[in-house]
Amino acid sequence: VEGVRKKMYKAGLAPEAVLGVRDNIIKTGNVFASAKAERISIYPAALREKAKKGELKPKAETLLFMGCVPSYLDMKMVPSLLKPLDAAKVDYTTLSTEEGCCGFPIFLMGSDEFDAHARSTLERIKATGAKELVTPCAGCYKTFKKIYPKVLGDLGIEVYHSVNYIEKLIKEGKLALKGVEGQKVTYHDPCDLGRAFQMFEEPRNILKAIPGVEYVEMARNRLQARCCGSGGGLSANNPEMAVQIAAERVRDALAVGAEVIVSGCAACKDNLRKGAKAIPKDERGKIKVMDITEIVASAAA
Repeated sequence: VEGVRKKMYKAGLAPEAVLGVRDNIIKTGNVFASAKAERISIYPAALREKAKKGELKPKAETLLFMGCVPSYLDMKMVPSLLKPLDAAKVDYTTLSTEEGCCGFPIFLMGSDEFDAHARSTLERIKATGAKELVTPCAGCYKTFKKIYPKVLGDLGIEVYHSVNYIEKLIKEGKLALKGVEGQKVTYHDPCDLGRAFQMFEEPRNILKAIPGVEYVEMARNRLQARCCGSGGGLSANNPEMAVQIAAERVRDALAVGAEVIVSGCAACKDNLRKGAKAIPKDERGKIKVMDITEIVASAAA
């Protein structure tokens, strides 16, 4: 599929909607064509003020790379990632307004502009001197962990998704989880974590470690999990189909009596929420969609 997309892109046959996303990334550094200054609007007040005044650490052991969707489209993921990291006393910094798109959408559409974009992004990352990069975005994680090394070789930095990083903090005894209000929770495996990296047990281990969580498994899970419908650029090219697929996935959760669907991907969270809204209210009930950082933040001591 990737090979065919490259040929179609070169032949000038890429869909207009997809090319619009490319133009947004190249011109503004994010998929939404939002202002660079708005990338830090979601930061907690103290961190946002530091970023605005240029007082963020230029170098740190850990670099947090938030991603476009958590930065611009979601109100909770970034603050929810920071809370457990602060509780675990992680020494981190961010690229602030200089963070840009990792380039994953450009790669997916088959554009030959990806390589140059990846190089410039990696230069900004390396300038922080960080030994590890942590991102709550599954697409960014796949891009840094799997795609960048193919283009640029060894990055010289350990890449973590918030899922395996939080599990690491729990195992090391740096993060304690208190109880949450009792609720039936299921986990949706994002393709970019599950199919790409077989990251199946880590998120389930986290959820099962939270007192008050009653974990239930959807019939289709792990490698057999149904895609949320947002992957591969489909949400840009055919948003109606993307929402229909998401609604089917939400029904998978309703079938096992889940009250909360937790995922580890900002795009999955966004599309599953759209899918839930597409289901009649009397059928969907009060089902909630959350990122795993949110439920961890609510349980972080």
